[in-house]
Amino acid sequence: MTSLQIRLSLIILFVGGIWLALKTGSDLDRAQAPVAARAQESARTAMLESGPRVERAYASGRDAGMKEALAPLLRTMGARAAGVTDANGHLVALDPGGAIMSDVATSPLAIAFKLVGTAGDEGPRLEMKGAELVAALPVRLEHGPPATDLVGPPPPAPGAGFVLARFDFSAAMTTARSRALRENATLALGLLALVIGVALVTWLSLGRPIRRLAKTIDRFDLGERAARAGMKLGVLAPIARSFDAMAERLQSHELDLIEARHRHELVLRCLQVGVMVVRRDDGRPVYVNARWKELFGIPMDATRDILSLLSTVRCERPDGAPYPLEQLPIPTALRTGRPAEVHDLRVRRDDAVIELSAGAVPVSLWRSDTFDAVIAFVEEPGAALVPDAAPEPDASMPARLRLEPTATDLAEAPDEPPSVSAFPIEDSTPAPDQAAPEPETVLVVEGEEALRELGERALTGAGFRVLVTASADEALTFVRGEGPQVRCIVLDLWVPGSGGGALLDQLLAIDPTARVIAASGYRPDMPQLAASGKIAAFMPKPYGAERLLSVVREVAQRGLMEVAGG
Repeated sequence: MTSLQIRLSLIILFVGGIWLALKTGSDLDRAQAPVAARAQESARTAMLESGPRVERAYASGRDAGMKEALAPLLRTMGARAAGVTDANGHLVALDPGGAIMSDVATSPLAIAFKLVGTAGDEGPRLEMKGAELVAALPVRLEHGPPATDLVGPPPPAPGAGFVLARFDFSAAMTTARSRALRENATLALGLLALVIGVALVTWLSLGRPIRRLAKTIDRFDLGERAARAGMKLGVLAPIARSFDAMAERLQSHELDLIEARHRHELVLRCLQVGVMVVRRDDGRPVYVNARWKELFGIPMDATRDILSLLSTVRCERPDGAPYPLEQLPIPTALRTGRPAEVHDLRVRRDDAVIELSAGAVPVSLWRSDTFDAVIAFVEEPGAALVPDAAPEPDASMPARLRLEPTATDLAEAPDEPPSVSAFPIEDSTPAPDQAAPEPETVLVVEGEEALRELGERALTGAGFRVLVTASADEALTFVRGEGPQVRCIVLDLWVPGSGGGALLDQLLAIDPTARVIAASGYRPDMPQLAASGKIAAFMPKPYGAERLLSVVREVAQRGLMEVAGG
């Protein structure tokens, strides 16, 4: 359940619960009021009817007659006790039974006798406390002719008296409260059903679309530029369509940038000039072309500054003396902010000395107030102006730059001999009997499931044979079993099961020639790790499919060149 559903359900439960609690309390109070009104009315009627019967029974002088007079009163709903007292509080009659002429204060009707002293008319005096009701009715106790069957002492002297009664309506109150509770329990079940229905509706109309849209955004953010929500119906459909349109524009812009970069690369590869762009703030390269790498023999490593990279190359003067690094054009331009060039540079590589001319120019690429980068050029004096063969686009070039001619293009082509190209292009189509090369193997050791899936999908789609694992032990097993067949290893430096540096050392101990692409977020020891020569390239996380393919292809191609160079 999404947080939106949880919050909405809690709001409904909170508001509905408060309303239901207030309603239940009100209903319970209202349920007692009708019961109390009926109780008082029935008690009043019963007391009024019992008054004349008691007076007649008292006049007859028979004790049995008094109980017979009180019997209809006791049959009234809720009646528990009834009796007759004189003005002094002596019981004349009590039902259920009790001692005659005893004090009423010791009888169940003591509370009812307290009503005798209250002001009121000649009718019944009633008082209700909770479910209990007491009543008192003034009567005239007068003797009639003596009864012939009278046994015992004569009856009391005539005078004022009272009929007392006690009623208990607890059962009726409980029944009314139970009825109100049942009605509100039904409402509570309805409220719960409403919450479940709202949660279900929000899940169907918002929950699943939100999860789908979120997953699409995550896939797009991880580099899958073809990820689209594709939602045409629903509440979130307009948002999804807006995202899809934005993704289309971003993908188109990215393809335009990639296309421009590849065209730029093709142009520079046609010139025998090495080019490097270095940032001013940290002295790290942001761009270097293949000719620069070829002349200096150093890789493109964005984690090391230019002095660290140049320190791996032996630069000399014509007399063989070391050339101070700080006097080379790039460090000089970064330090002074003015163009610099040298024409007496020698680079020693594999016991061979290459004569070079180099220069550097400060430029403003991102800021307008001062220079923020240096563009450096290097060339061999006397080298050919153009290469021996026209450079061909690499496999990472967008497909729209490598379109084959259509049938219409071929039909409209002129029937004249093709012109001779200044750069003869060799036919790279394999002979029919030539076996297709086996795909190169890449080992991906990644702790994050999303990046493992992205790596496997992107590299497999690019034609690589991919081994994927999240385990340090399994990675070591792959390297032991595959050996040199593994073209390169994409290693998450924080892979679970072993510290990144320890696993890197274990992999190199098994295969010292392994080409490892280190993938990690920020690490304070990254410059030292890059300078150690243990890794072939560094790839900051998170990375996308395009970046992954570019780095893997570069490292794999560099490995082939090293093997060919012997």
